[in-house]
Amino acid sequence: MKNLISKDSASSLFGAYQVETFVLNKDTLPPLVTDTLRWNKFLVPWEKNAVVMKMNDSLKRYGFEVNEKLQTFILKRRDSTQNMFFAYSKPAPDQLILFGKFRNDSLYIGMKKMRFELEKHRFRLINDDPYK
Repeated sequence: MKNLISKDSASSLFGAYQVETFVLNKDTLPPLVTDTLRWNKFLVPWEKNAVVMKMNDSLKRYGFEVNEKLQTFILKRRDSTQNMFFAYSKPAPDQLILFGKFRNDSLYIGMKKMRFELEKHRFRLINDDPYK
């Protein structure tokens, strides 16, 4: 698991985000569970991978190349016509805003970082070997 991003890793985008605003070509799309286009969640679980969960719970996995100096990234697919290019900003530590283009469509996506109960507590994993 050496590619797993830790909080000390190079990518400050690591984490899970809930999409709050999704604007396609200046039209704000409401969060309808039947929508196959609008994003519901954006996940950056590993250094070179990202996952988009659509409103209908379908998943799309992408290669992920980030340039933190330019605050840009690419979501890559095998078919390069499916690649998405984004500039991003982080107005607050728990917010992520994407400005991008997919084919001829403009995208604006506003997200909030998700927090999980386990993150609030210190814990220690103990793996006892019962055969010692």
